[in-house]
Amino acid sequence: MNHAFCDVLSNLEQSKSIVSQHMDAAALTRVQSEIQQRIADKTLQVMLYGSYNAGKSTLVNALLGTESAVVNDIPTTDSIDCYEWNGYHLLDTPGVNAPIEHENTTNEQIKRTSAMLFVIREGDQDAKDVYERLFDMVKQGKHVFIVLNHQLTNIEDKIASHRQIMTILCQLASQYGISEEQVRDIQIYPMNVKTALTGRLKHSDKLLEHSGYLDFIAAFSDWVQEQETQVRLLEEVKGLIHNLWYTPALESLSYFESDSGKLRTLNDECRQQTAQQNALKIEARSYISHEVTLSKSEVSQILRSSTDQAQFDSRLQSLFSPLYSEMETWVQNQLGQSSSRLLVDLSSESTMTHHDLESVSNPIVDNALSQMRQFVSNEGNLKEALLMGRKLKIPGLKGRWEKTLGQWAGRAAIAIQVVTFFWDTYSAHSEQEKQNQAQRQQAIEVHQAVEQICNIVIRELTKSVSDMIDAFFNAQKGLLENQILAINDSDEQQKQEHHLLQKYANDLDAITL
Repeated sequence: MNHAFCDVLSNLEQSKSIVSQHMDAAALTRVQSEIQQRIADKTLQVMLYGSYNAGKSTLVNALLGTESAVVNDIPTTDSIDCYEWNGYHLLDTPGVNAPIEHENTTNEQIKRTSAMLFVIREGDQDAKDVYERLFDMVKQGKHVFIVLNHQLTNIEDKIASHRQIMTILCQLASQYGISEEQVRDIQIYPMNVKTALTGRLKHSDKLLEHSGYLDFIAAFSDWVQEQETQVRLLEEVKGLIHNLWYTPALESLSYFESDSGKLRTLNDECRQQTAQQNALKIEARSYISHEVTLSKSEVSQILRSSTDQAQFDSRLQSLFSPLYSEMETWVQNQLGQSSSRLLVDLSSESTMTHHDLESVSNPIVDNALSQMRQFVSNEGNLKEALLMGRKLKIPGLKGRWEKTLGQWAGRAAIAIQVVTFFWDTYSAHSEQEKQNQAQRQQAIEVHQAVEQICNIVIRELTKSVSDMIDAFFNAQKGLLENQILAINDSDEQQKQEHHLLQKYANDLDAITL
């Protein structure tokens, strides 16, 4: 099992003693079993969501190519029906605007699913409650794919209906606290679901194309594969645990004193800081990997034309210096922007301790972190950077990575020496023996050396950036946690349990792959 999911199970065990006091034994066993089963199963669940007669069951049948799901204009069941499709689980729900007991079933399933196939029937695209439910899902971190089930016949009307929904989404997003980036992630496909089902049953490509099914299925298949990643599965499991495990227990423990509102704000900020911290590290790792990978051919040329290690180090440093400078600027700007988004006031009563900035063993950033500690330990500097929203400038960062390039590349010294040792011989005989074994071996060795060098640069530069990001965010979260501790400084057992359980919930958010 992946280490992250092991950490999740460990997190459950750590918090179980507290949760068990606020949940009956049968419910505790059932919820824990469901979470463990979800981790073990790893099969992506796609929940169909929409009004009870929006066409969800018909869409399920169109996807399956058989009339397996019961289609009714009147809601008749409060159960969740599961169908196997291409290795995934399609969950057909009773829908909304149905009898209250049916809608409760749907709402309970929402807590357990992160991938939502939202079906909107023609005529409902202007309904306010449709967008309230949609934006609520997005705010919960759900990933949404919209099907507009229509009876339209010409392409102009289909395009107009698509643009109508997108226009409404963009206009209302800010009212619900949804960013433009989140709106852009929502895919919308108009489709005549009933015609699509007929086309599937009759194996009629003409009907499928006319209905919009062919465009839909291509986009939907890509979208489903994207949801199936380990990152998304971990995200879904953590959401499941928050909804079924931590939230009920924390609500049971909630106390309503003067500081409770501030405490919730501080805890929310801690979670947001952790989310930003993880997102920045993922973004940095992806960008560094992409840029270094693009440079492989140049690394190969440098390797082939260098006569010794010193010459190779110098040329490699020249190649990657722009990337180092770019990442230095990026780290500065991103941390500054993050600090300006801090929602709570870090009061002057909160002081930095030596734990606020965790030390890191990587010598690449030790000096920069030391100066950074001195910088953010000053209350004036900290408040200026965090509360006035100015770009944070970390002393000692500029040029730190360039000086250590030789140390990183040196870890591939054996591979480099193998290449340079044989290169003269290879060059002398290349015209006469272009297809001989020595040439083929040389090509393999060059390829392996390039891969090793690039992997080292990616790994070390990513670690350096991650260390700096961790140090900065840990400092901010340390101050927030100090304020949380101050509010919770009471002998009352309920408050202590509430704080500890919230800490476990925050620890869960910090688990990454």
